[in-house]
Amino acid sequence: MQITIRASLFAALLLGVSLNAAAQTQSASYATASGSYAYGEQQQTYGYAGSTFGSPLAFGASGGAVGVGVFALRDGSRNGNGHFDDGSAGITLGLGDPSRYVGLETSVGLSSLTGHNGDGFGKAGSFAFKLHTELPGSASFALGVIDVAPWGAADGPNSASVYVAAAKVFPLTLFGSRYALVGNVGIGDNQFTHSTRGSSPFGSLAFFFRRQVSLIVDDSGRFLNAGVSVAPFEHVPLSFTLGAFNLGREEGLKTGIAGSVGFGYDLSRFW
Repeated sequence: MQITIRASLFAALLLGVSLNAAAQTQSASYATASGSYAYGEQQQTYGYAGSTFGSPLAFGASGGAVGVGVFALRDGSRNGNGHFDDGSAGITLGLGDPSRYVGLETSVGLSSLTGHNGDGFGKAGSFAFKLHTELPGSASFALGVIDVAPWGAADGPNSASVYVAAAKVFPLTLFGSRYALVGNVGIGDNQFTHSTRGSSPFGSLAFFFRRQVSLIVDDSGRFLNAGVSVAPFEHVPLSFTLGAFNLGREEGLKTGIAGSVGFGYDLSRFW
């Protein structure tokens, strides 16, 4: 049984906003692994570009880290010109210490910002949870679940989706300049597959030209996406990501445009 197209887009909205809201809370891991930025500067506030564009990332938020994000998807499947199917907003909160033991990243996503699908703001959404731990060699492992306790339009025919993921940051030196490559792979069921049975792999690669700029290619298990992420201000934890959604035109959908904005901060520095 194929998952409905509307549910596919809704899941993309909620996962997208969760990813972008979390992006700024995961920066310390990227900085440590890239080798380009001293870990001793971790008390500073920095802006970091994103590492995924549709797939859940194995790195996660530590205790005290919070993020907020907004995500919009322009779907080209309903008419020749395409239109915004809807938008979503979300909040992410980090608990625990993944560098020593384990961290818990919790997120809530609210969809139907435009009311285009018949639900007003806050009348549709779901929760997501991710347990994650950092590994030697600038790597991380995570076990997560999305679409938990959905309400409104999100409370459709799809069950919660479980996944596992692993990620690693690879420092690179090209032509005398230092870069970083973030690789992320995993496997999940339901929203990560084209059907309600079985599971599918997912993965992403993000090339960081510098801490604030990355190019991303992402296969979420259902949709192939590609985009660019930019954190325009060095000391402001704000990022913008824009790219193409569903390059393979899966499930009867045309390729669309997706964009997100995320802002995060580490409140633990005040504890």
